[in-house]
Amino acid sequence: MAIIPPADSSKVDPELAAYAISLAQQLDSTTNLHNE
Repeated sequence: MAIIPPADSSKVDPELAAYAISLAQQLDSTTNLHNE
């Protein structure tokens, strides 16, 4: 799953961006656990 940024990324809230990144990392960790 890819996160597609809006055309004007300057409108993105830095906290929201950080949350999206951490959420993606959590999903990756969960997937890795299931794969093992």
